[in-house]
Amino acid sequence: MTLTPEQLAALRLIDEGEEYAAYFFKRAKGLHWFEPLRERGHFSPEKNPEPRESGEKGFYTVPHWPALDYLERVSVEAGRVPDRRYALALMEILRGVTRPPGAERVDNNRTWWYFTKILANLPSDVVRDEDIELVGDWLSGRFDSTLVGAEIGERLISRYISSPLATDWKRAARIVAIATEIRTARLRKNGDLGDDERRTAVAPYWLADLFRRNAHGLGERCGKETTEVIVQRLEQLSTNDKQYSYIWRPTIEADARETEDDSRGVLVSGLRDVMLAYAGTEEREVVASVLRRVLRHSDPIVQRVGIYVVGENYHVWEELFWEMLSAEMLQEENYRHELYALLNKRFVAFDEAKQRRLLTVIESLSPEGAEDGRRALAAASVRVRWLHAISGQGNVGVDRSYGRDVAMLGGPPEDPDRTAHVEAGFWTEPTPVPTAELLAWDIPSIVRYVAEFRPTGGFRSPSVDGLGDALQRAIEQQPQKFEPELTRFLGLSIPYQHAIVAGFREVWVSRRPINWQVVLEYCLSLVENHVFWQAPHDDLHHTRVRREWVSTEISRLIKAGTGNDDWAFEDSALPMSEQIILRLLANEMSTAKGEGDALTEAINTAKGAAIEALFVHALRQARTDERRKADRAPGWARLQPAFDRELAQCQGGNYEFSALAGAYLPNLNYLSARWVVENINRIFSTGNETNWRCAIEGYAYVTGVYDDLYDLLAVNGHLAKALETTFKNYQVREKTLQQVAVAYLRGKEAIENERGLFAKVLRVFDERDMSHVAWFFWTLRKHPLPAEMVAAILSFWQWCATRVSGREEEYGRLLSDLVLLCAFLDRIGPEHKILLLQAAPYADEKHHSSLLLEHLDALSNTSPAEVGEVYLGLLEKSVPTYDPDHIRSIVGKLYGAGLRGIADQIADRYALKGSELLRDVYESNRR
Repeated sequence: MTLTPEQLAALRLIDEGEEYAAYFFKRAKGLHWFEPLRERGHFSPEKNPEPRESGEKGFYTVPHWPALDYLERVSVEAGRVPDRRYALALMEILRGVTRPPGAERVDNNRTWWYFTKILANLPSDVVRDEDIELVGDWLSGRFDSTLVGAEIGERLISRYISSPLATDWKRAARIVAIATEIRTARLRKNGDLGDDERRTAVAPYWLADLFRRNAHGLGERCGKETTEVIVQRLEQLSTNDKQYSYIWRPTIEADARETEDDSRGVLVSGLRDVMLAYAGTEEREVVASVLRRVLRHSDPIVQRVGIYVVGENYHVWEELFWEMLSAEMLQEENYRHELYALLNKRFVAFDEAKQRRLLTVIESLSPEGAEDGRRALAAASVRVRWLHAISGQGNVGVDRSYGRDVAMLGGPPEDPDRTAHVEAGFWTEPTPVPTAELLAWDIPSIVRYVAEFRPTGGFRSPSVDGLGDALQRAIEQQPQKFEPELTRFLGLSIPYQHAIVAGFREVWVSRRPINWQVVLEYCLSLVENHVFWQAPHDDLHHTRVRREWVSTEISRLIKAGTGNDDWAFEDSALPMSEQIILRLLANEMSTAKGEGDALTEAINTAKGAAIEALFVHALRQARTDERRKADRAPGWARLQPAFDRELAQCQGGNYEFSALAGAYLPNLNYLSARWVVENINRIFSTGNETNWRCAIEGYAYVTGVYDDLYDLLAVNGHLAKALETTFKNYQVREKTLQQVAVAYLRGKEAIENERGLFAKVLRVFDERDMSHVAWFFWTLRKHPLPAEMVAAILSFWQWCATRVSGREEEYGRLLSDLVLLCAFLDRIGPEHKILLLQAAPYADEKHHSSLLLEHLDALSNTSPAEVGEVYLGLLEKSVPTYDPDHIRSIVGKLYGAGLRGIADQIADRYALKGSELLRDVYESNRR
């Protein structure tokens, strides 16, 4: 774009003084400025200002480079436009300034902070793998790197783990490796320089923030790599006190003593959170291998993390627990807390044989070195803490052994796991009475004790929350003891109400029965009491539990009881469930701000939990009516006013309902298609932008494409608007693209229909969108698609190929994705060969050569000559060596088909690269 005379004059002003430059760059917007500014050298490395020593020796002033304001602003725009030249140029600026060729770099930490933000804005297809190493340069300057560290955790890592590409996930893992690199830092204490200390490249405070934000995604997307990195860092920080990890890190689940200088503690927490997410992924064999290595690690703190993760996922990894269980482990001080918690929580899930095996191991415990006269007491003191963990849970043999040892020792063990109880990131003080002792009392005694208990408020002294935890565990262990006299607990304070409801919910979700009539009557009595709704937060008793927690727990209890027809409460309890939900909705206020991930925010508020309970309850009522062959209309008519009231509040508020209505739209359509049609522009609000965004973000979580809902959203312009809107959560755009792509496959959209949504996506031709559509189509390869859908996928490929013809170098990454669509070919025809020859050279732009080779191996059975030509095309830019089985199979088939010339060329190419992979195949066929 040519600049106007006025714009050119503005450019000339920049050179007349720093104040003019600062003013210009602070306000300049748009890509049209980019090339003129770059041509005038405003982004060159020598413009990066050098820090200057201030008046006080040893202190520096770090000047701001004004051009960075414009570069950060324009990087957002460069990431959105299909033309990647601006994004590529920005990446070149980052490289050139960070590592200026032939010159010493200027170490300006403010510049590195802006560069981190710019990198997070740029599309990943302009970033090379080696560019990720620049992050290490930005963290390694002599000045404070706090801003860079904060930005890495807040935006950069999430940018890559939210990508659908495995290559980006590896980049996220690499950034974690850089952020956790162990370096020697001289800390400043009380104004003076302190001793050298080994710590992570990103300061522990910001590293903890990084893991809080990203641990779940890191675990799901690159759990193996991230786990290995953190374990390696803990090895590097290992000191002589590792055999006393229970002292410096009493608990794995949380540690309130983590400080801004505690790198080791932050890494332990990060390893815990990453592994919790990783343990739930589907890569079972790989996960098992990683968990075994962690459980057998030489450092007890790493082992303890493994024990904790196995305990939290016992239903999946129980075999690992039984592999590691031994008398030696039970006598090791380091493992006590995590093993105690695992046994206490999971003992009821052990079958009879496993309970017997555990008891045998416990009975065999005997400490070494005890005097003969005290050997029996010493053995009892070791056994009793483990028996305490599993007593009172229905095993007569355990309870008998526990009673024997308690009698021998003169009382139950004190703090048998040697730690205060920790939950949800907060320290609570120990319970004033153990769960086992609580269960030994009758109900009136329990109620009286709980009502009269007053904490002293001292550090680690018994607390209300500790007693609430004990009460919850008692209910979880023996719900039938509490059910007949549950109404006696109605007068207790909020923390105990939360413990009671949470206890019964835990019983139910662990697939053990409860008396729903009694429990729901209890919940109804709570929510119908105006005192409950007026209860202030009980700061006097130092409790963290709030009234909203109780109503949230009630909603989740009802959801647990209605969500699965195979494990649901009886139909007769539905009217009472409805009463409770309506009371909750009438009293809970909306607290969602409509920020961040709208659905996640919604389900984590008390109002959102009640709304979700309403949805799940209404669906259960409808299914019940259908099962009885009854008319569903009366049930919906009774509940519709509640939906109407909630929807009426969705004009600049009640964002919970907007997000959940979007997420449950197919379910709403099942409940009343007419209501959805009549209210579609209120659910997806045309009157308030935030409500609309919350609804469309909720809809992004819908799995599957429903033709009637697609038509309804398309006709009313909501899908088109979603494609035109930029969301913080890219998943929303991905899901919208998938909806449109499925409609295209079903014939509802067409490439040539200029007014259609799919045609609009093609017309805009955003490379990231095209790549996502190609990737999405590729994920359908194992489904038995009808011939017309396969033809539609190949037509899409053909359209894209024509669009980028002559610009292949520019669109190499897109071609890398498109080449995967050969999975839908059963043979290579002339038109398919043209597509493959265009895309194959770029297969490794996104590391897809192994997948291409897998597909070519299958195609070499029907089209060997064409496969040979495509393989040679692949070798134009790379010589892949993985997967060797497919490579050798393809070349062997080419020789077998009499295509010696092509096969020799392929083998020669590998030989020229120094690879022996095909040598024996070549020689055997030459003979």
